Amino acid sequence: MACAVFRKDISREQFAAATAELDADLKSQRIIMIDLLWRSAMDRASELSRKHTPELGSRMLDILHVACALELGVRTIMTYDERQIALARKAGLRTLSP
Repeated sequence: MACAVFRKDISREQFAAATAELDADLKSQRIIMIDLLWRSAMDRASELSRKHTPELGSRMLDILHVACALELGVRTIMTYDERQIALARKAGLRTLSP
């Protein structure tokens, strides 16, 4: 989000409000942090990239997000990014685009 301030997509006030909401969600445990085995996630990301990037043009962060979701046993991923949606679906995940 900080980069969105730099790009002038959002104001500093919007950034502060969003950051405060995230902090509150973490404190109340509406959002929880889960540890991830990074070596497994990176192996999964390499596998996804080799298999799907030539066809989809997947970007590094999209691949990492999908790989992490798979490693955590997630069944559905929420994203607005069309390339990430395509990769997630190829990987067997359901997608939500609010």
